[in-house]
Amino acid sequence: MHNKIFRIAINTPFFGLFEYLPSVDSENISVGNIVKAKFKNREVFGVVHEVVKSPSISIEKLKPIVGIHENNLKLDESYIKLISWVSKYYHYPIGQTYNHFLPKYIEKLNRKTKIKFEINEILLQKKSFKLSDEQKKIIKDIQQKNSKFSCNLISGVTGSGKTEIYKQIANKIIKENKQVLVLVPEINLIPQIKKEFQEIGTVVTRHSNMSEKEKYLSWHASIEKKNYIFVGTRSCSLLPFSNLGLIIVDEEHDLSYKQEDHLKYNARDLSIYSAQMKKIPIILGSATPSFETILNVKNKKYSEYKLNKRVKNLPLPKIELVNMINYKKDLLAPNTLKSMKEFLNNNDQVMLFINRRGYSPVVMCTKCSWIPRSPYNNIPMTYHKNSKLLICHHSGYSKKFNNCCPVCSSQDFAFIGKGTERIGEVISEDFKKNTWVRIDSDSFKKKGELDEIFKKVSENQFDILVGTQMLSKGHNFKNLSLVVVVDVDQRLYSPNLKALEHLAQLLIQVSGRAGRVNKRGKVLIQTNFPNNSDLQYLFKKGYDAWALKNLESRKKFTLPPYINTAIIRAKGKKESLLEKELLRAKETLPKNNVKVYGPMSSSLPKKGNEYNMYLMLQSKSKGAINKSLSFFTNNCKNLSKNNVKFSIDVDPVSDD
Repeated sequence: MHNKIFRIAINTPFFGLFEYLPSVDSENISVGNIVKAKFKNREVFGVVHEVVKSPSISIEKLKPIVGIHENNLKLDESYIKLISWVSKYYHYPIGQTYNHFLPKYIEKLNRKTKIKFEINEILLQKKSFKLSDEQKKIIKDIQQKNSKFSCNLISGVTGSGKTEIYKQIANKIIKENKQVLVLVPEINLIPQIKKEFQEIGTVVTRHSNMSEKEKYLSWHASIEKKNYIFVGTRSCSLLPFSNLGLIIVDEEHDLSYKQEDHLKYNARDLSIYSAQMKKIPIILGSATPSFETILNVKNKKYSEYKLNKRVKNLPLPKIELVNMINYKKDLLAPNTLKSMKEFLNNNDQVMLFINRRGYSPVVMCTKCSWIPRSPYNNIPMTYHKNSKLLICHHSGYSKKFNNCCPVCSSQDFAFIGKGTERIGEVISEDFKKNTWVRIDSDSFKKKGELDEIFKKVSENQFDILVGTQMLSKGHNFKNLSLVVVVDVDQRLYSPNLKALEHLAQLLIQVSGRAGRVNKRGKVLIQTNFPNNSDLQYLFKKGYDAWALKNLESRKKFTLPPYINTAIIRAKGKKESLLEKELLRAKETLPKNNVKVYGPMSSSLPKKGNEYNMYLMLQSKSKGAINKSLSFFTNNCKNLSKNNVKFSIDVDPVSDD
């Protein structure tokens, strides 16, 4: 008679656990152990999630586990609690959630595997920095909360010295022999933040571009009870910290913290839960806080600390809207070109910001109006002149552009819209004496290449920078004095609920790159709608006032963040089948205090040869939405059925 039944989480789309009997040598196996088990005629790794006394099915149907992981790996109770919460909150299968948290390299480990656990304990010399009274007060207040949970927003103007506050608070935690987690939204920000924190302690980095072995080493380092500082992107929040004392989420508003595929978690929200569970403080930093965070401050759930002045009382950049209505064919207005020449003649650097890669987002035959579209989603393909390729940035599909229309054989094409390549062409023509560099994800493929370019920019080896949002966050280029936002109009009237908020944040962030040392900067924003009420209010009253005005409007119409939202997405090759399955789900979902809208086509109706549709659930009660989603997953059992792939997105940032 077996008095132990192991309930094991295995990497499958099934929402439940799988029951196994003990093996001969499983005396010491308990919750958290990584074990091997036979599953569908193959051996797989799984995690013992529960141990119970009796099975839920006939014991004759159960198999014994194969054995424990050779390295006797075991997850601690708090890590299992975090993983369980993520699985339940985001309604993602428990086995796949474990798989997302655990490094894949674990499966390669055995007793013979020899790994050098070496952490480069490099300490850099501290720079002298005189703290302002504002900074001193914030540091003192937050340090008094070190032994309990608190969520603290540090907001204020760009270049106001948030990083120095982070370091001072983190330094006290390090001296108490505890770990610190610092999250940044993008990989290219890691080197700069790493360098800052190496002044106070040993830094371990973690991001998606690392090898599986490197990811395992950072995972293992977090288990060690050493006072390391962990700096990384959103996946760094998934590490099994053994002695965490502080979490810092820099640029907390950034949409990069939300994962858009598989496990659709938000690293900021997950980190807040982690801090609550571990009873430690968390700091959210942003010059442009998200609407959700501002509302939580208003509701007294978070404390807010404001920094109203730049470091050394440097003035904020002067912002001007450039009317492009009379320059439809020009990429840069005469006034923009004039300002660029003035700043360059003064040995200042200039940044041109446009959030589009390639040469032109649309190519059209002038004779018959044919437009090349992706066969996978029918979206116009972007022309990349340097590689002579047409590329779909959604599906990754590409083909050669042979300059001949397949419909009418004409060789006369119009290139509509602008991207970084096209702007670069104008710079090469009009600024022949100046050095320039293009910074976007097409330009740098090799490891370390981007870091090298940023180093050269800091050393003034380039006069002009042309780039996408990779340039908009966190960077501190001391000689950069003029920022030109080439085109804001695409997002100004987007139907996406987050688009306007994101645009405002992007404009303030990119404006903040100008004039960060010694000189006052200038920002030129090119638009066909200079009298747009949002643009006018944003730059006259500032981001805080603009955000509060928009929040009032959202409250009036009961829009997020005043209502909770979740999406049930369906993908498949037959659109009619998606609609049928979503209608069936809609009819059966519990609707107590929950409104269900749809089925609707996504903003990208077809992607990667599959159609996309969704249901939207909204409620003022998170519990009510959670109940409806739990009902759906319990009845669905797994997320693939009848040639339809379902996924759930809690707190979505888009409907794609």
